Amino acid sequence: MLFQKKFFKKSIILNLLFVSSVLFFQTCSGDDNNPVAPPGDNSIISKLDTIINVDNSDAIITYQNNVNITIPQGTVSGDTKLTIAKLNDNSVPDDEEMEFPNVYEITLGDQHIFDEPLEITLKYDPQKLNEGKLKYKIGASYYDETLKRWILFQDVSVDSIENTVSFTTSHLTKLSWWKFKSILGYTDYITSPHFIVYWTDGKVPSNTDYKSSLSNHKGTAPYYVQDILYYLEEARQVYEDKKLTVPKDTTNKAEVRILELPKGVDGNTSYFGFIRISQNIKADNEFSQEELVKITCAHELLHYVQDYYYMFTFEGNIIKWWLEATAVQADRIVWPNKSKFEAISYADGNIDGQLHRSWDDCNEDPNYYFAGGFLTYLTTYRDGPKLSIPKIIIESGKATNVSYFRTILNDYLKNNLSSHGIGHEYRDYVKWAYEHKGPIKIKYIPPLSSTNNNYVVPVRLTETDPSWKGTVPVSNLSAKMVKIISPTSQGATSFKIVLNNSDTQIEHYVYVSDKDKTTYKKYLVKNDTLMINLESKNQWIDILSCNIFKDDAGSFDMSVELVQAPTITSITPSTASVGDVVQIKGNNFGTNSSSGEVWFGAVKALASDIVSWLDNQIDVKVPEGAVTADVHIVAGGEKSNDVSFSVTGAPIITDIIDYLYNRDFQGIHRFTLPNNTAEIIGQNFDDYPQIRKVYVNNIEAEVYNWSDTLVEFKLPEQPTGNITIKLVTSNGESNEFPYFNGLPVSYLNSSESILIDAQFDVKFYNAKGDMNDSFSAGTRPQEFNKNNFSWNDRVLTVDLNSVENISGTISYTFKNNGLEIEKVEVNYTRSNSWPNEIVHYIGNNFPYSETNNWHGNETTFYSFGSCGEALEQNTTSIEGSINYVDDLRADFDGIDYSSGCAFNSIYLKLTFTN
Repeated sequence: MLFQKKFFKKSIILNLLFVSSVLFFQTCSGDDNNPVAPPGDNSIISKLDTIINVDNSDAIITYQNNVNITIPQGTVSGDTKLTIAKLNDNSVPDDEEMEFPNVYEITLGDQHIFDEPLEITLKYDPQKLNEGKLKYKIGASYYDETLKRWILFQDVSVDSIENTVSFTTSHLTKLSWWKFKSILGYTDYITSPHFIVYWTDGKVPSNTDYKSSLSNHKGTAPYYVQDILYYLEEARQVYEDKKLTVPKDTTNKAEVRILELPKGVDGNTSYFGFIRISQNIKADNEFSQEELVKITCAHELLHYVQDYYYMFTFEGNIIKWWLEATAVQADRIVWPNKSKFEAISYADGNIDGQLHRSWDDCNEDPNYYFAGGFLTYLTTYRDGPKLSIPKIIIESGKATNVSYFRTILNDYLKNNLSSHGIGHEYRDYVKWAYEHKGPIKIKYIPPLSSTNNNYVVPVRLTETDPSWKGTVPVSNLSAKMVKIISPTSQGATSFKIVLNNSDTQIEHYVYVSDKDKTTYKKYLVKNDTLMINLESKNQWIDILSCNIFKDDAGSFDMSVELVQAPTITSITPSTASVGDVVQIKGNNFGTNSSSGEVWFGAVKALASDIVSWLDNQIDVKVPEGAVTADVHIVAGGEKSNDVSFSVTGAPIITDIIDYLYNRDFQGIHRFTLPNNTAEIIGQNFDDYPQIRKVYVNNIEAEVYNWSDTLVEFKLPEQPTGNITIKLVTSNGESNEFPYFNGLPVSYLNSSESILIDAQFDVKFYNAKGDMNDSFSAGTRPQEFNKNNFSWNDRVLTVDLNSVENISGTISYTFKNNGLEIEKVEVNYTRSNSWPNEIVHYIGNNFPYSETNNWHGNETTFYSFGSCGEALEQNTTSIEGSINYVDDLRADFDGIDYSSGCAFNSIYLKLTFTN
């Protein structure tokens, strides 16, 4: 029925000059939008040439009692020639629905556009009017020489006694009054408070053929016509409720014409003119006839409404893509509880061909409609707050050029939806569609079937051609897909993928796919090397690369190599205890263990653990220290794929971290202050053990929460310093894990100095991450109680030889501009036995917002979600005076955060270079 038999088409026109309406209709097919050039007969039948002067007063000129023009005082300067020429009616073409009798061309000197509008009255011939109900459907119009089309004037006054049409205009060109052609054949009309609908008897579906679900039909008008009127009013009311500007004049109603339209076109709209709807909308594979009538009414009325916000073309470009991308959301706006929607019917399975281009680079049919898929994701399927189409229509009405739409959308997303902006949202949309998480899907297409798809870079390696290397350009707000397929002659195959270089705005996601599903594997960054195994020739690797920059294109360099890496196909059993023998099957293991290794997570099986080693099978004992983790094999220097494996038995502690601040990051020394909460991470803790205890140096600690992989507990007041922690459950005792209770202080043997890394915690107090005047940050100390502190290369050095209370408590206070920031007390016993290590101090909520003079410093922001996952880092250089509250605000705009967490922590690593 239209595009791939699933698309019904709505269309709009746009080229509005001044306050007038275009009288032609642009359809999606594009074939009927070619303007018809005039026949070229510009012969003048009669003409008036006269000189006017409006320096001191208005001028009123009448020509043959058919044209009257009032030229306001000051319109032109001095004596000016006015010409009114009556042209041959064939000098310009008629519209397909309209006739334009009595064409006049008016010129005033060499000026065509005026500051003050001119008043013009044209005489019409009542003998040329149609009979019946359309008799007085007349008005005035002008001919646009660029468009080669007639355009209607608005606010035209018709005097049926004097037989005149009057209007004002700020420009002069060919003018005429207009009337319907008698061949239109409209026989009747029906009205509602805001619409008048014209149709022709016998041309619309009968009440028997058209199946309506409405029960409010009245009178003799066909149900098809009554439903159109009903759905238009229903949509109008919803749009008004959404604060959109809608037709409100109950006297001058919006006109709707039901007529024959080109094949496959259900409706189109002429701004400031008419809505046209097909006289026989047909059902398709997705929607019933009535459903399409509803969709068409909502869609075309939204086009009519859009005209209140989008008046002009931008640099000659028609903004049809934006108008259609928003208009296909119309049925969801009006009837949000429907089961199927227009935008999804366009985008599902059809956005692949558009992904290689910027999202808003879609000025051709049918990509206008596909662009609506992204807006549908934002309105319905994104996590968190949703986009409002009515609000973005109002906002985008402020646009001054075509590319400005993405800027307006970007600002709206940031300001209203707690978003990082359009780039991050478009990446999420593409991933969502590729991972088939919603109704809009990117097809899982094998590489060799995708060669005609511009967003796909197919890679097929063979034994004779085992490598590929390429540079892939990626436009802004677009995506590319490197697809890697196994040689047809092989089953399991291994590939070595290297991301040699990549612009920072391009993000890379690796999947293993087949025709039915895809499995996410890894996120790649520049210089990453990844080994991936395909288990059959029916699988392939998809590397989805998204450019999240709003305006700038980028590229990446990637190489792919076919390797004979070991491949694990199975591990039996998949769950076992330490000491049990498991069987690993696959290929390319080698014939003996001399050049191979078996790894259970981070624990390597010893030679004594290997029971037997063949090229396609290894029998091995689960080694001591093994925990639930992925198993892989290294053979011939190549790493195999990872296969999950579970270890049962006694609890095993793999890590301990501070509950709030001390996450594993950039070498931060692990510690928790006394009486604070820490987390034990590991396995086999059992969710509900009969016995569950935590021991700190064999002293039982208070437990807060317990699960199979995580235990929260309170560190006691004593002992402080280096401690050991273990769990005891009904399944046995865990390993003892070293930790530090208190603030760790280490000493350099040579100089006996304390090194304190200036690293401070800053919290965002909402999920959006907005900063405000309460934003806190650490500062470089300016005053100490001793003069033996110095800054050098990222650390604060404290000379202990000059510190008082050398064998007692070290106490010092950071101050800045008289404002006390933090007092630190460290219990200390002089010793050189501790290992040489950098000491880290993490402060909390340093209350500082003053301007401070720093020079030549570099600040790196490390972002953590409150859920604990490391997110992103951003680096900026500091020169001169810095106000943390104001000057660093922009730097935080680019930091990612976890939308699933209540708030986020940002660690600031301050690099001082003096």
